[in-house]
Amino acid sequence: ATGRIVPAMFLGAESSHSFDLGRFRSLLARLAGPHGSRLLPPLFLVLSVINLGRQYQDLLGVDARIYIRAAAQFRHGLSPWDAFVADPAGRELHFAALPPTVVIFTPMTFIPEQLAVWLWIWASVLAAAYIVHKLRLPLWWLLFPPLTEGIFAANPQIVLVALLLSGSPILASVAPILKIPAVAPLIGEKRWTALFLVGALLLATMVVQTNLWAQYFSVAGEVSARLANESLGGFSAFAFGPQHVAAAMIGVFLLAVVDWRAAGWLVAPALLPVSQFHLSVTAMPVLAERESVILAALLALPIRGLPAVVIAGYGVARFYVWVSHRRASE
Repeated sequence: ATGRIVPAMFLGAESSHSFDLGRFRSLLARLAGPHGSRLLPPLFLVLSVINLGRQYQDLLGVDARIYIRAAAQFRHGLSPWDAFVADPAGRELHFAALPPTVVIFTPMTFIPEQLAVWLWIWASVLAAAYIVHKLRLPLWWLLFPPLTEGIFAANPQIVLVALLLSGSPILASVAPILKIPAVAPLIGEKRWTALFLVGALLLATMVVQTNLWAQYFSVAGEVSARLANESLGGFSAFAFGPQHVAAAMIGVFLLAVVDWRAAGWLVAPALLPVSQFHLSVTAMPVLAERESVILAALLALPIRGLPAVVIAGYGVARFYVWVSHRRASE
């Protein structure tokens, strides 16, 4: 009786009829299997073209430009958090990362800005190729929309994920210096040596650049509020109120119970305040391991708030399957 509760429009039948729930589950299984994976390349291509088509050519490499300008401000004795890039509509996009990011970008200020931006764009391309190779994914995964957007913007996120996937604890420890949320995957992977090095690097910046840290803490509230405004709230649950945040936290927690590693890779897209679309690149190691076509397709959609909903749902689903298997084995 419970097997006839889903509308038949899911299968393209007349809406006045219903179909067996088992058939619907079978359809989902086919979509999640090898046949469903054939839908991903054209989906990725179309979504990447549409998404990048919305971007202005003037914004190519925009994130790297912001980071480099912040480092240049610091090098000349000015506040890095006053650095910004204006989009074609005149909207200002300010730097908002932590002091270690300023320090690590400072060497790029000794070459012309445009050259430095192009170096980051090409570094992002090479990092994307490394990620796909390291995860043994087909080449068409280079079209994964969060990845293509990250390359377009030359956001450090792409290089960061490549560093995290490297077998070197030294290289992996640089990732959180680029962007501090990279600590979460290291915790998920239980890479204690890399985490120790991260702590040492952060402590070194606090000792060497005490004034920079003090300056950051004096403007942190203003920087956070401005970032939330300029990013339109971001893509994570924090853009949609406490109920969404609570739901996402529950989903990530349930996933951590079942799969600590996956939770480490997925927590940032779900819960990092003012996260951007390209942050879903951190989901790629989970997508490669689990081969979840539906999860990949949903994370490819540039819809605000969707990563949190999808990841929370994924956590609940994984936990449900885990509990079901435990009960069946008893």
